[in-house]
Amino acid sequence: LAYYPDPVDIPSSISPDVYGLVGRDYAVNAAGSHYLNNIGATQLAFDYLGALGAVIGKVVGAEVSVPVRFSDGSIGKLDISGIDQNGKITFRLSSATIDKNGNHVPTTKEDVSGEYIFNEPNGNSIRDFMSAIDRLGIHVTTSPASNIGGNIGSGVCSYRGNTMTCVFK
Repeated sequence: LAYYPDPVDIPSSISPDVYGLVGRDYAVNAAGSHYLNNIGATQLAFDYLGALGAVIGKVVGAEVSVPVRFSDGSIGKLDISGIDQNGKITFRLSSATIDKNGNHVPTTKEDVSGEYIFNEPNGNSIRDFMSAIDRLGIHVTTSPASNIGGNIGSGVCSYRGNTMTCVFK
């Protein structure tokens, strides 16, 4: 079971983009709480059923995902993972999330693979990506190193071995 309602806009105070959720359970749950506070009663009831299904889902394979939109234009998916001891729905960042550049957003160290391409003039996405994978425990090297503090623009990041290398254009 999967359901995708209309995305709810996540304020930049929670996270300006989907990378702000990677490796930060508190941010994922803050985005999820914002989602729950901005949907209708019918959708909320469906989400609670989905949460119950997620708890039981370990047996029946139920999964419910909800889309959230960020101020940079990226749209992430939050999987409803269950209900906590206080009766609140809990979330996790979906492994099916794609960033605004079309890159797969890794949610665990094991999800990081291949090449990531960033095409934007200000370099915010590539910086946020590097911070996110660093939170997952992956070492990042940059080339040329002098660009990291300035206007890095677009670039390509490749994962080989245990190191992510980002080359700026």
